[in-house]
Amino acid sequence: MNNSRTNWVRAMVLAALLPAAAAQAAVRYVALDGSGANGQSWATAYKTIQAAINDSAITTGGEIRVKQGVYDVTKPITVSKAVRIYGGYSGVDDTRDWLTYKTTINGMDTAVHCMWVSANATLDGFGILYGRAEGLDTDGLGGAVIVYKCAATITNCIFKNNYAVDSGGAIGTYQANNTKIANCTFRENWAQYTGGAIYNEGGTGLQIVDCSFLGNTTDDSGGAIHNVRCGVTITGCLFDQNISSRMVEGAGGAILNDESPAVNITNGIFRGNGAVDGAGVYNYLSNAVIDNCWFSLCSTLTSTGGGIFNHGGSPTIKDCLFEQNAVRDSGGAILDYGSTAKIINCILWRNSAAYAGGGIYISQNIESGMGNNPQIINCTIYGNSAGRQGGGVYSENTPSSFTNGIIWGNSASQANPGIGSIAPLSAERPAVRYSNVQGTSLYPGTGNKQADPRFVDVTNGDFNLSFDSPCLDAGNNAAIIGTLKDYAGGARVVDGDGNGTAIVDMGAVELQGPQKHVARGQIMWSTVYDSPADTTPTYTFMLRLVTADTLTAVDFQTPGSSTFYKIPSDAHTSSGNVETYHRVQGGTHVWEYWARADSLSGLAAYGSGIYRIISYYRNNTQAETKITCLVPKTTTPVPQPTQRPQVTTPAYGAKMASPVRLSWNACTDSAANSIYVTIVDAQTDEEVINAVLAKTATQSGEYRLRESTYTAEIGFGNLYEVAANDGTAFQYGKTVLVGHRFTVPYTAVYRFWSPAHLRHFYTASMTERDKLLKEAESGVWIPEGIAFHACTGASNGGLRPVYRLWSGRGHLYTISETEKNTLVTQQSPRWTLEGIAFYAYPEGSEPLDGTVGAVYRFANRTNGARFYTMKEAEANKVITQLSEAYAYEGVAFYAYRP
Repeated sequence: MNNSRTNWVRAMVLAALLPAAAAQAAVRYVALDGSGANGQSWATAYKTIQAAINDSAITTGGEIRVKQGVYDVTKPITVSKAVRIYGGYSGVDDTRDWLTYKTTINGMDTAVHCMWVSANATLDGFGILYGRAEGLDTDGLGGAVIVYKCAATITNCIFKNNYAVDSGGAIGTYQANNTKIANCTFRENWAQYTGGAIYNEGGTGLQIVDCSFLGNTTDDSGGAIHNVRCGVTITGCLFDQNISSRMVEGAGGAILNDESPAVNITNGIFRGNGAVDGAGVYNYLSNAVIDNCWFSLCSTLTSTGGGIFNHGGSPTIKDCLFEQNAVRDSGGAILDYGSTAKIINCILWRNSAAYAGGGIYISQNIESGMGNNPQIINCTIYGNSAGRQGGGVYSENTPSSFTNGIIWGNSASQANPGIGSIAPLSAERPAVRYSNVQGTSLYPGTGNKQADPRFVDVTNGDFNLSFDSPCLDAGNNAAIIGTLKDYAGGARVVDGDGNGTAIVDMGAVELQGPQKHVARGQIMWSTVYDSPADTTPTYTFMLRLVTADTLTAVDFQTPGSSTFYKIPSDAHTSSGNVETYHRVQGGTHVWEYWARADSLSGLAAYGSGIYRIISYYRNNTQAETKITCLVPKTTTPVPQPTQRPQVTTPAYGAKMASPVRLSWNACTDSAANSIYVTIVDAQTDEEVINAVLAKTATQSGEYRLRESTYTAEIGFGNLYEVAANDGTAFQYGKTVLVGHRFTVPYTAVYRFWSPAHLRHFYTASMTERDKLLKEAESGVWIPEGIAFHACTGASNGGLRPVYRLWSGRGHLYTISETEKNTLVTQQSPRWTLEGIAFYAYPEGSEPLDGTVGAVYRFANRTNGARFYTMKEAEANKVITQLSEAYAYEGVAFYAYRP
């Protein structure tokens, strides 16, 4: 018998039967306006979810569909069957959208649990509010939902204002193997003991995926989640302003892992959380793995461990960023107490501790014997500070080891800006090997350096190494066995200096191969009309190189000539009809050579053929690049286009709001193959746009430009993109250019509405705008157009910054320094300053030329979210018709009219 064929036939038969079996699963309907007869349609729908569950036809795999509305419960809905319960139905046919057709289970602060789940059920698309857990044992767990000894699935739900007198303000799980909680929001839930949002006890295979935890609190520990002796994976979650508020021992502002050997936390964002110990995560005798997470801006109530606190166990922390955490005592980013932790490929930047260990504080528990050699491998610890000792690291009575690390640019008020150590009880000090450490700390080790690591751009947090960094290929490969990737996801061991031997770099980020000094080049011959009114062109030759900051000068040689033309490092030089420029834009350098003439014959020295370009590097070496400027694969010079572009939008000298889009006439020149667009800030002479578009294009992309006056050039060109002999990308060709000029006095501020969160959001950022527009496809955010125009800088004396603050409920925008300072220092509700949103005019300083108008501010009386509008009609409607929902707070500021 052919068993393979028999099995294949059997599989096909089963596949054919499965849809039929699924179709036979019973469906029951629930609606507040249903008759309650039998639940078999919307008209005869049951009035309660419990009635639908109790229907004898609803068995394993059955489905319950719940119409929008608020379902009050005074006792828990008991889910003892493996059924699927879906909210978010409109009540018409099968139309379902849980964000639009809100389905709410309201515990009214009376129900001891809104739901008790003891079967492998699915709960999807509900808001669960005001549940409570009160009583002994499991009665005190899970104010909204308790999952008891089963594998439940909870998705697309919002949990808000639930509480537990014991643990798990929103959800409590007990031995709930393989339970999954995904795409849920937990907001302002509370537990008197632990787990402000979720409490997990026992069980393995638990998953918490793509959830947001906002403003949850406990009176003890685990502000958002408490995991007790369980196995759980937490992936892609946001933890914002969760608090463990016990003032003596509160631990784990966001997460407490309590004797849980198998906890994995990946791709998480921890922001503004707070606890006495461990604002982000507290690991107690845990072997948790924390991977690719970001810990920042811990709450001011935090004493130790602004990001993570390890108490015993063997946790692993890798590929994480700890940024701008400030603690009242020690361990600005991490405090390690008696653990055998491994901290790998992490960046600790701008953290601070009032006492010691601005980055890391390490201590061994002498009395219990906990801990033996925590290992810090390939970490970058930069720009941290301590009030006393150990700006980067402070180690007390521990033989901790630091390998392949960079500890630089840290500060301490008393001593040891790099590593401070003390060993009065054990005489054990940290060992440092193959690391670059600033300071005069006492520590043994080999392969160490003490030199500027030469990061690319520390001001903006770019910790890549430059090509001449002393940390390049200076680590020890034996220390990173099993570590395949660096902090940025690149290969961990690369031959960075090009000598044929791959050795790991010091620090978190590996230089991915020999540095590319010249990023791209351009050679262009142009016929230039300075403005639309210009009738006499100028003829130009231009050579441009965009490079790393490793170059000190550039020479080039024209075809058939022995003469070298120079571009020095001077910002500008001028001689006859030739000018050179050297501009610095962040870590990028732009080198330009310009020759101008009244006729083509004046540029005869710059002909078609092979150009040799010599780059001089700051380590006194040089390299040559060759580029052939002819029609590719021929010996023919590039033909010169003759058609002149005509810009149609904006008008010459006009004003327009950012983002800016230019348009022009159609190109019909047979010698042209491309449209060339450059935009230069006339105030700074910085080229902000350099784009090549298809010949058929009649408009540019959408460009975000700061407030300034701009010159632009639109060209019909015959352009080619090729690779030089060394692989450098080069563009060359010939164009007809027309100069243009316009002014950007302000920027568009966009307004969005979230039906899920019941709040508005305002942004002048195109990045934020585009992200929210993508989310609009799923209904999370709905675009409402341009609210008003504002500025991105103080371009004139009357403008003032408008600050954006976040409370966990919504954003507030204020131009008042007093209000901003008051909000960020008050304890309840807590506000986090997110920076300057844009610039506008305070009342009394606005221009009186009619270009600006008042922006009115309202407060949602339910959730405190703010609403802003410049539209008089809209403001009047809110004041006269919606005063019960919104409180008018006056004029927020003055902005430009859209």
